[in-house]
Amino acid sequence: MRITVIFFTGITIALVSCAVLKKSGETIDEEEARAAVRLKEINEELDRKKNINTLASWAYASNITETNLKSMNDVAVETAKYYNCKFWELRSYYGGIEPPIIRSEDDFDPPAKYHISSDVEYLRYLVSFIIQFQFHQAVCEKAGQFVPNDPEKTLLNCDIYQSTEAGNAFKEMLQLGSSKPWPDAMEILTGQRKMDASALIEYFRPLSDWLQKKNKELGAHVGWEKSTKCVKKSG
Repeated sequence: MRITVIFFTGITIALVSCAVLKKSGETIDEEEARAAVRLKEINEELDRKKNINTLASWAYASNITETNLKSMNDVAVETAKYYNCKFWELRSYYGGIEPPIIRSEDDFDPPAKYHISSDVEYLRYLVSFIIQFQFHQAVCEKAGQFVPNDPEKTLLNCDIYQSTEAGNAFKEMLQLGSSKPWPDAMEILTGQRKMDASALIEYFRPLSDWLQKKNKELGAHVGWEKSTKCVKKSG
């Protein structure tokens, strides 16, 4: 698994927090009312969460599909011929995605994605999206910008700009290059050697609370119906 992909993506979240964007003047107008500013933050969270959900569901479904395809020689032809519909079942179940037209076992859609046909493991991108929030929380804590349960110092509004502590922590980790296993490098920054999704959950907690409240107010249905766009032919 290429660590450059994982660590590069892992750093980006710390550079695009709402507080940083406010300072740069890119997205948030300080003249707006606090409620309007919060709405913009919600929109930014929704946009980022949408991207993560899309990639996570795709990466997981792709990884299962890759594993199935690699073991195709070990299963009966009768079982293998249903892999295309199994792929779409995974896409529907985890991501709410279905094909635009009816598909069947006569089609073979998974290899249309370069990573699958070229045996490039896509799970690395899912890993990067998890640890980027671990990185973000670690540097925010070092910069004194994140305090659990403090509404004024959340991961969403963390600003590490001009923080020597955060910068030095990144530098100490990155200067290892490929000389050490990636868990060693991650431990220097985060104090952890394993992936932990708790920082991701903490980052999106304000959005989660807002969505639960809105869904309850609107009586919105959460989820989607099972797709029937891939048909397993009989005989």
